[in-house]
Amino acid sequence: MAYYDNCKFFMFSPDNAVPQSTEAYRYRGVAQQMSDGTFQFVPRPSSPKRTRLIKKLAHGRLTETPEGVVRLTLSASRDEGLDLRNAFIGEVIDAFNGRWMEEEPA
Repeated sequence: MAYYDNCKFFMFSPDNAVPQSTEAYRYRGVAQQMSDGTFQFVPRPSSPKRTRLIKKLAHGRLTETPEGVVRLTLSASRDEGLDLRNAFIGEVIDAFNGRWMEEEPA
């Protein structure tokens, strides 16, 4: 039996359930109930990774896009007990020290 409430929830319960007959999986995709009562799921293909990792940092990463844009992403939780200003300044200095600055753009 399959049920959809035309809003958000889809429930599928086969009449003769066999535990562990398929492996569990989690994907984004399109699910639909066919006119004969069968259930079809088509996973959405994942997009290929577009950015190139230049440097991994303690609180972030430095990446480059295919267009040549260099992106610095920093994140830290306030619960870590860090002085965020000094921690981020240190990360920026660390990010821009190194050989990658001398390389030609990809």
